[in-house]
Amino acid sequence: MGIAPLLLLAAGLWNRQAGCREAFVFSSERYLPAAVELDQLAALPTEAKDPDVMMVMLGVGGAEPLLGFLHAHGTVGFRREEPQGRFAVMFRETLDPALLQDLRPHPPRSQRLIAQWGKERRECAIEPGSSLEAAGGRFRVVAQFPDFEVHPDAQGRPVMGSRSAEPKDPWLEVEYLKAEQPPRRVLLSARQPELTERLNAPNLPKGLSLRYLRDGEELQTRYVVFSRNDHRVSLVENGALTRSEATATQRPFVVAPGLSATALGFFDRFYPAPALSNGLPAMRVRIADQVRGGSEQAWLRPNDSGPTSFFNQKVRVSMLPGIPGTNTIALDVSVQDTRGGDWPAQRVMLPEGGNSTLLQLQRRPGAWLGWAALVLFLLGAGGWLVGWRLQASGSQAEQEPHAASPSGL
Repeated sequence: MGIAPLLLLAAGLWNRQAGCREAFVFSSERYLPAAVELDQLAALPTEAKDPDVMMVMLGVGGAEPLLGFLHAHGTVGFRREEPQGRFAVMFRETLDPALLQDLRPHPPRSQRLIAQWGKERRECAIEPGSSLEAAGGRFRVVAQFPDFEVHPDAQGRPVMGSRSAEPKDPWLEVEYLKAEQPPRRVLLSARQPELTERLNAPNLPKGLSLRYLRDGEELQTRYVVFSRNDHRVSLVENGALTRSEATATQRPFVVAPGLSATALGFFDRFYPAPALSNGLPAMRVRIADQVRGGSEQAWLRPNDSGPTSFFNQKVRVSMLPGIPGTNTIALDVSVQDTRGGDWPAQRVMLPEGGNSTLLQLQRRPGAWLGWAALVLFLLGAGGWLVGWRLQASGSQAEQEPHAASPSGL
């Protein structure tokens, strides 16, 4: 029994150092069995049930203003840059202290090369010589260009280089190696991923998406932020709130002389389309992190090209086609723990009616030591009990002959 407390202590320390716990609540905020996006409608709608898209106009001093849509939810489409880089305009759920902290120039927290091929996803940190295996081949990082340019050498041949050391237009050179094939060069832009995907399509296996990500990088110093929850528009400069007012459609918010941002209207991103042949299910999901707190929202569709990321790539979710005859939605969920390891893929079944589903993951590598301690304790306790019973029986047997001797005389 004496070794059991030591095993319990070792198990506790091991679980504390290497164990992980994750817990997320998935909620279906809105589900449309057949829907189309706002930009697929023949005309702009006149009202929205729960608007999460804003139509914005940028006044930049030219003859024609710039029009576009901004999305409050998700990790794409929520921001647009003024063409000359003088300010950025954003539409977010709320302007909180965490967002203010991010709205100032800072370098990336990490740089990653990510390969997505069907349901398979591989990634590696971007360092000289680093590589990853995907789609039957290997991708090796060759060079980084902070401010990419192509210029001719003395013989007039194109040479890749960098205009400066400033990360104005970062590109990555990658070599694609596959058995019995000559190496292929792949160029990836961090700022224009869609462009480089089109350029690299002939040199990559069909269905493979390769991305150069600079997580958490920021270059802009001035922002116009429209916040959805409190219906306000604010000017943020170098992470500090300098001016704020209530949002009013059709009223310009002046950034500087000749520069403005105007909210033209607020709309839903998806609209019911039961009669249209191109209508597909759409669901707005909210995921709450019960371990660290906070929640994020995004729209999902079963035909999305890749998983949707939440909490800075920590959770990746894909919506599966509907299950006939049921009122549930199936989600494929991948979770990365705090040490960068991936949990096995999980299937989450979410009711359409707005109810929530809890996903809990726990890794306790020292659990077997705890069970071993319990077994040893039980064995020790059992042995002690048996010994005590035997000792008690022996003492009683010794006393019985003495007690019987007087009657025998």
